[in-house]
Amino acid sequence: MSLRRIADFILLTGICLVLAVPAGAQVFHVRSYTEADGLPSSHVMAISQDDVGRMWFATRSGLATYDGLEWEMHCLLCPLREAEDAYVRFDGETRLWVVGQELPVRMHGFAGTGCYDLPEPPPAAKGTRVTSVAAEQATDDVLVALATNEKEILLWNGREWLYVAVVPFGEKARISALAVSHGQIYIGTSEGLLVFQGDEGARSLRSVQALRGKEILGLAFDVQGGFLWVVGRNWLGRLEGEELVTVAPDLDLRPGLQPLDLVVAPDGEGGVFLTDHSKVLVHKPGLAVERLGVENGLISRGIHALYRDLSLIH
Repeated sequence: MSLRRIADFILLTGICLVLAVPAGAQVFHVRSYTEADGLPSSHVMAISQDDVGRMWFATRSGLATYDGLEWEMHCLLCPLREAEDAYVRFDGETRLWVVGQELPVRMHGFAGTGCYDLPEPPPAAKGTRVTSVAAEQATDDVLVALATNEKEILLWNGREWLYVAVVPFGEKARISALAVSHGQIYIGTSEGLLVFQGDEGARSLRSVQALRGKEILGLAFDVQGGFLWVVGRNWLGRLEGEELVTVAPDLDLRPGLQPLDLVVAPDGEGGVFLTDHSKVLVHKPGLAVERLGVENGLISRGIHALYRDLSLIH
C-alpha cells in the first residue's frame, strides 16, 4: 500500500495541523493557529470532530469550531481548574461533552445553543482522576461514561450520576480504555475486557472470554463495520461478537507505552490508524501495517490526535 492512502487524515501535533494530501510522493501542508487567526486561546485542552468534519476545540477561553475556513466562538466554558486538562466527546447526536480530568468532575454540555453545567458526581477519594471518557446517545437517554484511576466508572444517564464499582480480574488490574455502543460500556483493563450494561435497575458486568488475561491499551468502535477495535501491548485485533480476530500480531508500539498516550482512530473503510505519540501506524484490510514517522516527512513525533479530513471523502 502506498503512503498516499493515508491522505484522508489530519494529524494534530500540538497546535499545528498537518494535512497529508494526495500526491505521487507524500506531501504535508502544515499550518499553525493562534489567537491572531481566530482561535480563542492557544491553550487548547482537548479536540474533537463532528460528523460533518468541523473541528471542535475546548480552550481556556471557551469552545470554538473551525470548518477549514473560519473560526467560530460558541460559548464560554465554566472555568476548569487552572492546570486541568479535559476530554471532549460527541455522543452521536451533535451533543458535545467537555469533561475535566480532576475530581470532583466539572462536566459541561453543548447542544448548539449554549453551554450548560451538569451536577457534580458523587464524592471520590482524594487523588482520583478521570482517565478515559466515552459518550453515546442511547435510546432516549444520553450515556456518558468516565473511568477513573481508582477502578471505578461514573455514568451520566441524562438525569443523574450513577456509580459503578468495577472489580477487574486482579487486585493490580487497572482500567485502561472505554468504548460505548448500543448502551453497552466496553471496559479495557490490564487483564482483559469487561462489558457493562444497565442503570439504576438491573445491571450486569461480564468478561469477554476471548480477551481474558490480555493487556488492553486502547478501544474504538468502527461504526460502519459494527465491530470493536482492540489494541494490546504488541497486537491489534477486532472483536466481532465474542470472537477476537487478530489482524496484526506483532504491532510496533513504543516500549512502555501508557494507555493515555495511545490514539485509535477507525478510518471508516474497515481500517484503523494508531499513534503512540512517536509515529502513526496504518492498517488497511488485507494489508500489512505501515508506519509513518519523521522519516516520512512528519514534522513532529508528538502526535496527540487523529481525525479524518471529510472534505476528501466522496
